[in-house]
Amino acid sequence: MPVTLKCLKPKDTDFEPKTLGEHVRRRRLELRLSQRQAAHRLRVNPWTVLNWEKGHTEPPIEAVPAIVRFLGYDPFPGSEKPWR
Repeated sequence: MPVTLKCLKPKDTDFEPKTLGEHVRRRRLELRLSQRQAAHRLRVNPWTVLNWEKGHTEPPIEAVPAIVRFLGYDPFPGSEKPWR
């Protein structure tokens, strides 16, 4: 009797992020974190991470230092910051 195994397909992290929320999403997927786990690290609500990633809201300026620490890099070095 054949056996079929099912599992979740890994999300694609091979995309070029254009927004701060997309940077958060790519890093979260690279680290294999849930939105809840990423939210805990960023000290925000999981719905906040969801809204950033979907482009419904932009992170407030107060959240940018935590996001840069989470990413491990400045997503927009040497340019006008899009979150201003």
